[in-house]
Amino acid sequence: YFDYSHNLLLDIALEQGILGLLAFGFIYLSAVLMGIRSLRNTSNFPLVLASLAGIAVIFVHGLVDNIIYYQWGSLLVFIIPGFMLSTAKIEVDLNNNEARLPAERTSSQASRFGWRTLGVGGTVGVVVVLVILGFSYRQGIMSAWYANLGAVEMARIELDDFPSGQWDDGGRAVLLEPAQGYFLRALDYDPDNRTANHRLGLIAMQQRDFSTATSYLVSAHQLDSDHRGISKNLGYAYAWSGEFDQAAYLLAHIPEARQELSTYTWWWGTQGREDLAENANRMLVILDSQSY
Repeated sequence: YFDYSHNLLLDIALEQGILGLLAFGFIYLSAVLMGIRSLRNTSNFPLVLASLAGIAVIFVHGLVDNIIYYQWGSLLVFIIPGFMLSTAKIEVDLNNNEARLPAERTSSQASRFGWRTLGVGGTVGVVVVLVILGFSYRQGIMSAWYANLGAVEMARIELDDFPSGQWDDGGRAVLLEPAQGYFLRALDYDPDNRTANHRLGLIAMQQRDFSTATSYLVSAHQLDSDHRGISKNLGYAYAWSGEFDQAAYLLAHIPEARQELSTYTWWWGTQGREDLAENANRMLVILDSQSY
């Protein structure tokens, strides 16, 4: 489904194997160590600092996307380590020249001191800003963290035997309890976390607790009314709860809803839920007779 995995390290491991990933890590780690070493004694402070910043950007951005290891971007993989190597060579040349020209050493040292002071001050400033932002947005950050953990755990269960070719009979609901715990933790930090509300609604649907599912999905829908998946599941939660007017308003905009409701009329009967089969049939009649 995708040209690449949207993760730099995973792509390298898939394409080049573990040894390729280790080689890549060795090259970049060497570049980082070379840069840190050069920061202490270099007249090329701006270039070294920019290279270190570039490596940081590559790895942080590489956690969610992969630009430098995809098609033409692959030509740029070793540009920044190359900068580090060239900087080290320049530094050796400068040191040799300083040995022959002691009169220029004082000027060079003063320049290094100025850049070093600026770099330290800038680094401290950035750290202070990050600490302040982290403290200010701690609730949202922690909520997103637990919501993402829950989403990963939920995907692990749902994709374990995908595609199974079978309808979901609610049997996996108990397996989703760890994910449910993560989502509840997310809501403790931020009750308006859309992902947590949406996924808790889906889990409640699998537990056949349609009242709870409606509550969570209503919250998610209020946060993102254009999300098709939320609207569709909320419509079905309303339908199974017998709230047909609310369900009709949402499901009328879902083209496949009529075909699915026709199938649900049969399927709920096979599950011994004649009440839900009747709700599905009634919902189908309402959609066929009204337009929204």
